[in-house]
Amino acid sequence: MSANQPESGAKRRFGLQRRDIVITLVLLLTVGVVVLIIPVVRISLAVPGSFPDGPAKLGELIERFQPSDAGPDAPDAYDLLLQALERSVALDEEIRDLMEQEMASRFPDPGEAAYLDMESIEDPTIPHINTRDLSADEAKNLQREYNKLFSAYAMEYLDALRESGVYDLLDQMAVAPRAVPDVGTAHPMAVRMLDSLGHSRALARALKAQFLLSVRRGDPIAAARAHEHVLAIARTLSYDPTLISRLVVYALLALADGMVQDAFASESLDADTIRALLNNEQRRRSLAPHAMMLEGERLLTLDTIAITHSDDGAGSGYALPTEMSLLTGSAFAANAPSPRNIPGLGLPRKRATVQLANEYFDACVARASLAPRDRVDDADWKRLLERIDDSKLLSAILSTIGTAQQFDDAATCRSAGMRLRLAIELYRARHAEPPPSLDALLPTYLDAIPQDPFAHDASFIYRPLPEPDEHGRVYLLYSVGADGQDDACAELPSNTRHQALMPGHAGADYAFTPASPDEAP
Repeated sequence: MSANQPESGAKRRFGLQRRDIVITLVLLLTVGVVVLIIPVVRISLAVPGSFPDGPAKLGELIERFQPSDAGPDAPDAYDLLLQALERSVALDEEIRDLMEQEMASRFPDPGEAAYLDMESIEDPTIPHINTRDLSADEAKNLQREYNKLFSAYAMEYLDALRESGVYDLLDQMAVAPRAVPDVGTAHPMAVRMLDSLGHSRALARALKAQFLLSVRRGDPIAAARAHEHVLAIARTLSYDPTLISRLVVYALLALADGMVQDAFASESLDADTIRALLNNEQRRRSLAPHAMMLEGERLLTLDTIAITHSDDGAGSGYALPTEMSLLTGSAFAANAPSPRNIPGLGLPRKRATVQLANEYFDACVARASLAPRDRVDDADWKRLLERIDDSKLLSAILSTIGTAQQFDDAATCRSAGMRLRLAIELYRARHAEPPPSLDALLPTYLDAIPQDPFAHDASFIYRPLPEPDEHGRVYLLYSVGADGQDDACAELPSNTRHQALMPGHAGADYAFTPASPDEAP
């Protein structure tokens, strides 16, 4: 046996071992590449999922929150509103066309108005005519003639609303117990931008003009009717459980409050009108709960998650950046496989995003059940908000949900405070002086004293004054505002007074007897 035999055997064994190692490494590398390539291929070929039950669930939500006296056969306020809007829009277009034709024939460069949405018939805020070639007096006279013509057409529009039965439809809407918007079957559900929202705001501004005209004419019935119609439009729209509708509701409520504030500022309200307005406030139907909007937005969010992720059939899927980009107006193709989705491998999967969204909405619903003074921004809430901010998708679609809660708090405060002021003014009209305390309003003027949602003791601050102050006020009535502190009725400037009811404005109260009137909402 040669001495070289052991050496050659060892070499063969080493060679075999090295080959095995290489084969093993190649196999591992192959498996690794396959493991990496499979998700890349899958996400490149992935198409977005869907939320087919979304519209049905939205319809069930609306039914669940209907008032107890709103049976399926009860009159539907939403249907009545749509009928009123259809007539009002047709009248607006018809009369506006006539107005623009006459103005074009009589004035140079008269401009256009999208709606006859006169906030003040006597001083319209539509574009001025071209007066550059005229003297100052000629320009002034021409502008006065222009305003007079516009006011005449605006008055014609208000008369047409009454004669066409729009006000009668709104009367029926104000007492109808049901309000069931058509949720449709559109996908994605988040594109439900209702034309009725813009038309509702235009009609409400016309109703404000009708209200102020009726107050000046000493017609309390017509004034109260216009005021009630604005409140009823807001209440009806509140049953569309989406954020965009809810924000319009808050705008309409601010408009209704502004109508009354303007009338108080002009000292035009007599006892009969005050009594009629107070009756409106006392008997008006409540808005749909804020929690209903939150649950509606939850469904819209789940729909958005579904269409921006693939569906693996087990409740999860990949995030698809091409679909997410549609939220910001990108030109990427939708509903098509794309290698541009590969970055989605680094984003949270669908199941995790759904869990985070549900956790957020659960917390929002729980907070909505509390008065602002009882909500605590504790560590858990702040961490939840941080997790939402870290989510590319959820941070984009949920950024304004919290703001809606703030608007809801402000609307609750303004409604309660306005009801209280109307009762005080009715007492004052009968007794020639303000009541010595709010308790004097019970039970003749109010069944219960409205509460300030921001005050720690839930009380509005009322202070009769021994002498009129420099603004002519004989009493002060105010909310402590969002900071919860009594700042002795310190007010923000008139055009930003409402911000005292929003977080971040410490040191200011919200006066229902303001030192100067509000600008129009």
